[in-house]
Amino acid sequence: MNSKRGAHCQAYLTAEHAEGAENNPSNYASAISAVKYQYSKYCILAVRLILRIETAKELTVEARSKGRGFKYNERFLEFIKLFAQTLMTICSGEIQESINAFGDDRERYFKTIGDKTACLFAAATESGAVLANSPEETVQALKEYGYNIGMSFQIVDDILDFVGQKETLGKPVASDLAQGVFTLPVILLLERPESAAVKEILKKNRKKGTQLLMEMVRNSSVIDECYEIAEGFSSRASAAIEKLPHNPSHDCLTSLATYVTERRS
Repeated sequence: MNSKRGAHCQAYLTAEHAEGAENNPSNYASAISAVKYQYSKYCILAVRLILRIETAKELTVEARSKGRGFKYNERFLEFIKLFAQTLMTICSGEIQESINAFGDDRERYFKTIGDKTACLFAAATESGAVLANSPEETVQALKEYGYNIGMSFQIVDDILDFVGQKETLGKPVASDLAQGVFTLPVILLLERPESAAVKEILKKNRKKGTQLLMEMVRNSSVIDECYEIAEGFSSRASAAIEKLPHNPSHDCLTSLATYVTERRS
């Protein structure tokens, strides 16, 4: 077992079940089961990634074969490749999120949501431009727009996980934190010197530490900081399409960039 996997196993053993394991064989067995379960998730995600790669190959072959019977459309093939690559990127992001459970690195968080969410938004906006046979600068502008909208959307989603209501969210509040996923509100909080104590509590008692983190996030200014970061991504989205023709479609995209940070569900 390499050092990273070993450290990850140790984190799970400590956080979940290790307390008193040396004196209680059932606790130790429970800890081992937790580790096995976690790595079974990685295996499933890895299989999904392989299937995405195979799907990408099949879609490309099919597109080329259809091109022999009809007028070959290079842009359509570009769209198929974009779709397949997006599927693979999303799956890779899922794997990284699982491997980096309880990770509190801000840049890694941005990379993860970029792979899991923003790339899907980018694919949606870019593919429309590709299929419309738009100039390359338009394709890139809309791709950048979609990516930044996706980043802003996910950050707001992570904010609502703390301040939203279960009825409007459609999922339990703080569900990510309960699963060991540290999103931006938690990461910003843990960057503060006063959070040192809660880090120690998390190492010894994950349930107690998680509850404390939830309360600290809600009673701090990190939510406002997160909204500022989300608004920054929305501003970059609007700037990306500034040079495109100003028409009703442009107005809709600009309004969407604003709405993303104002939504409450």
